[in-house]
Amino acid sequence: MSVQSLVQHIDLSDLPEDWASPTMTASVQASGDAWVAESSSVILQISSASLLGEYNYLLNPAHPDAREVTFGSASLFQYEPRLLKA
Repeated sequence: MSVQSLVQHIDLSDLPEDWASPTMTASVQASGDAWVAESSSVILQISSASLLGEYNYLLNPAHPDAREVTFGSASLFQYEPRLLKA
Protein backbone atom coordinates (compact mmCIF):
# COMPACT_ATOMS: atom_id res chain seq x y z
CA MET A 1 0.00 0.00 0.00
CA SER A 2 1.48 3.37 -0.97
CA VAL A 3 1.63 6.42 1.28
CA GLN A 4 -0.30 8.40 -1.33
CA SER A 5 -3.28 6.07 -0.99
CA LEU A 6 -3.35 6.61 2.78
CA VAL A 7 -3.07 10.41 2.80
CA GLN A 8 -5.73 12.88 1.67
CA HIS A 9 -4.81 16.54 1.15
CA ILE A 10 -7.30 19.38 1.50
CA ASP A 11 -6.55 22.51 -0.54
CA LEU A 12 -6.94 25.88 1.15
CA SER A 13 -9.74 26.72 -1.28
CA ASP A 14 -11.73 23.73 0.00
CA LEU A 15 -11.53 24.70 3.68
CA PRO A 16 -14.31 26.58 5.47
CA GLU A 17 -13.83 30.35 5.43
CA ASP A 18 -13.13 30.42 9.16
CA TRP A 19 -10.61 27.54 9.16
CA ALA A 20 -7.80 29.72 10.55
CA SER A 21 -9.85 31.13 13.43
CA PRO A 22 -8.00 31.03 16.77
CA THR A 23 -10.90 29.07 18.26
CA MET A 24 -12.57 25.91 16.97
CA THR A 25 -15.58 26.75 14.82
CA ALA A 26 -18.58 24.56 14.07
CA SER A 27 -17.80 24.47 10.34
CA VAL A 28 -14.23 23.28 10.90
CA GLN A 29 -15.39 20.66 13.38
CA ALA A 30 -18.07 19.49 10.94
CA SER A 31 -15.42 19.10 8.21
CA GLY A 32 -13.28 16.94 10.50
CA ASP A 33 -16.26 14.90 11.66
CA ALA A 34 -17.25 14.25 8.03
CA TRP A 35 -13.71 13.10 7.18
CA VAL A 36 -13.71 10.63 10.08
CA ALA A 37 -17.21 9.35 9.28
CA GLU A 38 -16.49 8.92 5.55
CA SER A 39 -13.17 7.12 6.23
CA SER A 40 -11.88 8.49 2.93
CA SER A 41 -8.26 8.27 4.14
CA VAL A 42 -6.19 7.20 7.12
CA ILE A 43 -4.33 10.51 7.27
CA LEU A 44 -5.53 14.01 6.47
CA GLN A 45 -2.94 16.60 5.45
CA ILE A 46 -4.23 20.07 6.20
CA SER A 47 -2.58 23.49 6.09
CA SER A 48 -1.39 24.84 9.41
CA ALA A 49 -3.30 27.90 10.56
CA SER A 50 -0.37 29.10 12.67
CA LEU A 51 2.54 28.39 10.28
CA LEU A 52 1.56 29.22 6.73
CA GLY A 53 3.23 26.89 4.24
CA GLU A 54 3.40 24.06 6.79
CA TYR A 55 1.00 21.18 7.36
CA ASN A 56 -0.66 19.29 10.16
CA TYR A 57 -1.45 15.61 9.78
CA LEU A 58 -4.51 14.07 11.40
CA LEU A 59 -4.83 10.33 11.96
CA ASN A 60 -8.22 8.66 11.60
CA PRO A 61 -8.07 5.80 14.14
CA ALA A 62 -11.47 4.56 12.93
CA HIS A 63 -10.15 3.88 9.40
CA PRO A 64 -9.70 0.15 8.62
CA ASP A 65 -6.07 0.72 7.56
CA ALA A 66 -5.08 2.78 10.64
CA ARG A 67 -3.21 -0.18 12.12
CA GLU A 68 -0.89 -0.09 9.08
CA VAL A 69 0.45 3.34 10.07
CA THR A 70 3.79 3.47 11.84
CA PHE A 71 5.66 6.50 13.12
CA GLY A 72 9.34 7.33 12.98
CA SER A 73 11.25 9.19 15.63
CA ALA A 74 10.12 12.66 16.63
CA SER A 75 12.31 15.73 16.32
CA LEU A 76 12.11 18.99 18.21
CA PHE A 77 10.56 21.93 16.44
CA GLN A 78 12.96 24.85 16.36
CA TYR A 79 11.19 28.18 16.84
CA GLU A 80 12.67 31.17 15.11
CA PRO A 81 13.87 33.25 18.11
CA ARG A 82 13.12 36.53 16.33
CA LEU A 83 9.43 35.61 16.29
CA LEU A 84 9.16 35.04 20.05
CA LYS A 85 8.22 37.97 22.26
CA ALA A 86 10.73 38.79 24.96
